[in-house]
Amino acid sequence: MVQLVCASAIPVVAAISTADKDHATQWTILTAVLGSAIAVIRGIDSFQQNHETWLRARGTEQALRSARVAFDSHTGPFAPPADSLNDYAKHVDAILSGEMQSWVTESKRDRSATAAK
Repeated sequence: MVQLVCASAIPVVAAISTADKDHATQWTILTAVLGSAIAVIRGIDSFQQNHETWLRARGTEQALRSARVAFDSHTGPFAPPADSLNDYAKHVDAILSGEMQSWVTESKRDRSATAAK
């Protein structure tokens, strides 16, 4: 929201600075500050998205690690008389498929958001 307000204000401030010759320097500085604010806000947004991506990747890693421990110890869904190797492969595939679907969905959302800007 702040980013939208700053971006919308830049042309207005630039027009005022052209009309107000007595305070042109102050208006120019304000225009630069608004532009910088937009850059900072976009950077913070970018860091937040990277953090969410990292958290999701760690969750997937932990799910794969737990499946491996259960497979190695023949517990949970991999306990006898189950077809352990086949069940393990299906379980890992389900985890990775879910992760891939999340990436595809996020990628489409990001492209839509970028196109809207």
